[in-house]
Amino acid sequence: MLAQHVGAPARPVVLVGQKVKKGELIAAAHGNISAPLHASTSGTISAIGEITAPHASGLPGMAISIDADGDDAWLESERVSDPFALSPGEIAARVAAAGVVGLGGATFPSSVKLNLGRRSKIDTLIINGSECEPYLSCDDRLMRDRAADVVSGIRLMLIATGARQARVGIEDNKPEAIAAMREAVRRFGEIIVELVPARYPMGLLPLEMSARIRHGEMESAVALGLSDCIACGCCAYVCPAHIPLVQYFYHAKGELSARQRTQLRSEATRKMAQARQERLEREAREKAEAAARRKAERSAQQAALKTVAVAAAVTRIAAGESA
Repeated sequence: MLAQHVGAPARPVVLVGQKVKKGELIAAAHGNISAPLHASTSGTISAIGEITAPHASGLPGMAISIDADGDDAWLESERVSDPFALSPGEIAARVAAAGVVGLGGATFPSSVKLNLGRRSKIDTLIINGSECEPYLSCDDRLMRDRAADVVSGIRLMLIATGARQARVGIEDNKPEAIAAMREAVRRFGEIIVELVPARYPMGLLPLEMSARIRHGEMESAVALGLSDCIACGCCAYVCPAHIPLVQYFYHAKGELSARQRTQLRSEATRKMAQARQERLEREAREKAEAAARRKAERSAQQAALKTVAVAAAVTRIAAGESA
């Protein structure tokens, strides 16, 4: 598949009938967020076009098909004698050329994160060594069996991003992985192993949520994890009663969003009315204060005039007596 990552699909650089070896570039990255693809085995390119995607949706997708020759022969590649001597840009470029992407749902190209981290001048690199579900053991086994390689990768990422330190979060229920990683980082003070509590995104109850939604109990559905539902459709796909669960979830999220918008509008209207009332009260207060000042000024002027008149009268009387 040419779209095995988030972003733009890769573009084929091979032709039908061309022989390829394992690890050979067969599709180049296209765009700022993309990743190249390499042959998974040796053989001959048999087709380039749409196939039914290996996904429950059954949607078509562009792919490159290889007729394997059974040799699984690798392409000869030039190795770097000292990868830690590479510059940050060279490390990111090699990661991009290798087509390395994340193992999460988005399969985000790793080189983009490295470049972004360097431009953002990050201080701390966080390595997620925890599993996302109970009984998963991919990260656990990797750290237990290949701790030195994991640490080497972290050191390269520190160089590529320019981060000052790295912290590796490992769940406290994985003592073997913790011990292996702590031993591997003992010589590198910039890498610290941190214990984190085991937490998993459990609790989604699709049938119970749909029942609450049908009765209009949206808040109860939220409490059961409605906000965590990504509407993947898996529950509806396996539901023996063929209940349209996803449609209920979409309806509930839309209803809650509409309620939130209404609440926000009401709050905005209330704030506007409150601001208007405060403005009117302020204007009335300012008018009253201005009127009081004018009255005081008039009273002062009248008192001054009266004082002047009295003084003039006294002066006249005094002048008459002296005459």
